[in-house]
This record gives sequence, structure tokens and C-alpha cells, in this order.
Amino acid sequence: MLLHSLMTCIGIVCCEVDHAVFCGCWSMPLDPTILMPPNGDDLLLMVPVHVDDGLAVTNSIPLYTWFIAELSKELEVVDLGPVSMFLAIHIHCNCTHQNFFISQKSFITDLLDTWNMSNCYPLPIPLHHKLHELLTALPNSLLDIHDKDITVNFQQLVGSLIYLAVCTCPDITYVAMELGQYNASVTRTHLLAAKGVLHYLAGTLDLSLEFGMDQSVIAAPVHGLA
Repeated sequence: MLLHSLMTCIGIVCCEVDHAVFCGCWSMPLDPTILMPPNGDDLLLMVPVHVDDGLAVTNSIPLYTWFIAELSKELEVVDLGPVSMFLAIHIHCNCTHQNFFISQKSFITDLLDTWNMSNCYPLPIPLHHKLHELLTALPNSLLDIHDKDITVNFQQLVGSLIYLAVCTCPDITYVAMELGQYNASVTRTHLLAAKGVLHYLAGTLDLSLEFGMDQSVIAAPVHGLA
């Protein structure tokens, strides 16, 4: 509530779609230290917040500086400078070409390490068979996981896959959604299928999503690049 109150006083409102995202737009400077953009645009500031982490996106550095100063009057704010990581998402900006790349290589690497799959063989696709057509897992499958732990391990892994799908890996969105439908009735076969997605992620570890300003790529505005 305190953050919401501070944002409101500054003139920043919650996004109607996501109340954890704050947006501000001004046609006049908020302070004498802030100049309007030279291209005639309004001043813009967007601030997504998660727990105690926040990110500021703006078209005015003076506006950002003023914003941090205003928050610092009531909160302890640590300014980490230009963003490179936010919520386990790597962000690389290329101001010259007006584009940026996002990826979760570290998150995937840690996930592979957690499952002792750092050196696993990569697969070209995340799922080879429809889930309702999967062959029953062999009795000696996943010997390191007890029967009572199958469900919780599956749910944790699928939760991580869904987070990746939502953030930077749209290529696993379908399989993550399909796996999630078995959260309440998990078998070793389903857990093996979920681990198969890790094999795929191991092979696409160096891919990033590119977002740019190139108007000639309207038909395909999002690209995966190695």
C-alpha cells in the first residue's frame, strides 16, 4: 500500500491488466530539472514491481533520476544502474540498433544442474509423443526418486517450465501447458516427459528473444537468435 500511495502521489497509476505494473505519461515536465523529449513525445515511465525488485523503463533520464529521488524520500532505494538482469531474466540492450535481447540461460543452467542434467544430450524438440500416448515408464526409471516424491518433483519442474514459457521460451508453451494438466495425477511417465523438455532446453541454451524497432518485420516482430 505504501508503494501504491507513493506512485499515486507522483502521478503514476496501476496498469489495469496487471496491478504490479505502474505507468505514467506526462505532457508537461514534473520538475524544472526534467526536459521534454526533443522529438515532441510525452514523458513516459513504466515500472513493473515484484516484491522488492523493480524496473524502470523511460524515455527520459532526468525523469528517472527525479523518480528515484522522490521514492527515496520514503523508501530505501538501491539504484543498480542500467538493467542486465530482472527476475532471473538476462536483458541485453543495444541502443545503437534500438533493440534488446532477453534470455534465461542462468535459470536453465541452474535447472539442469538441479536435475543432474548439466551434461545431458540435447533433443531437437521438447516432446516426441502426445502425453496421452506416452509409453509407460520402465520400472527402473528415475530410481533416485521415491514414489512419494514423484508428484512434488513433477510439480516443481513443471512450475519452472511454465515460468520459462511465460518469460523467454514461447517454444515450450504448449508442452508446459499440457504437462501442467497432470499435476494432480502424476506418474513416472509424466515426470520422464517433463525431464525430456530439459533435454530440449539444453540444446537451445544460447537462444534469446529479440525485440526491436524494425518496422519492416511487422509480420514477425519476435525472433529467436543464437
